[in-house]
Amino acid sequence: MNAIDWASRPPSQPFSGKPASTMGASPGALGTSRAQYPLRQVGGYLDLRFLNVPEIMIGGARQRFDAEGRLVHEATGKFLKQHLLVLAHWTRVLHAGEKAAGAKA
Repeated sequence: MNAIDWASRPPSQPFSGKPASTMGASPGALGTSRAQYPLRQVGGYLDLRFLNVPEIMIGGARQRFDAEGRLVHEATGKFLKQHLLVLAHWTRVLHAGEKAAGAKA
């Protein structure tokens, strides 16, 4: 969070209008939800454009990753891949909107 605070100081905001997504994994059942929700609040203040669904909060990480941190749970891998495809689409949509707004100005 401190890095976000420092990066948000310049007058021209580097975060404003940028696509964003949160994801995380933890050994507990909540899968980083307690960390992600405050980050989304900060991101709202910074005018980040969050992809709201699906939320990626992977619980039970010990069963989904091996000892080296590699994802070994096939269903989780498919879910993450789908999320990244949706995020890429969201990024293109936002970029197209920026171009359209710039053409009108």
